[in-house]
Parts: sequence; C-alpha cells; structure tokens
Amino acid sequence: MHPPSLPSAVLPLRPGTPMEQWKRAIEAGNDAFTGSDPATALGHYRLALRLAQTLVGDWPDHDAALAALVVSHHNLADLQRLSNAHDEAITQVCDAHDA
Repeated sequence: MHPPSLPSAVLPLRPGTPMEQWKRAIEAGNDAFTGSDPATALGHYRLALRLAQTLVGDWPDHDAALAALVVSHHNLADLQRLSNAHDEAITQVCDAHDA
C-alpha cells in the first residue's frame, strides 16, 4: 500500500537541515490548521511526521528528534479529533507515547 499523496503545496522540500525542514512543515501545517484548511494541514503534518521519523536515530540531538516526533503525532491527533476521526486521533496519541 502506498502512502497517501501530499498536496502539491507541501512539495518539494526546501533546502536545509532535516530539523529545519521539519519545523517548516509543522509551521505550514499550523498555519493551514488555524486558517481552517484541514486538507492542507493534514498534508503538512504527515510530511512533518515522516521527517521526524527520519530524525530519530539520525539527528545528533536525540531529545529534539524525539520531541519533533511527539509533536508531529499530537498535531495529527488534534486535527483528526477536530475532524471527528476519533479512532485515528487515539492511534496517533498512542503512537506518540510508543516513540
């Protein structure tokens, strides 16, 4: 099964460290979230989660990488909860605590 495609607004990644790319994805997701654009927020948050997953184990500051992963899961959970996708939101929170 292929991962869901991301909105074109998310791609391509701009240059920078993986942590900088993660921060930009989270900020773009937050902007879309507060701007009532859940589809765009979802794309940015999914990208942020994928970036955070690559940071864990590879980023020199392990605590920062783990925080990025937890924030990514929680942002997705918040969005899913507000979209009445409660089961998916619970899964995201559980995944964050398993990290």
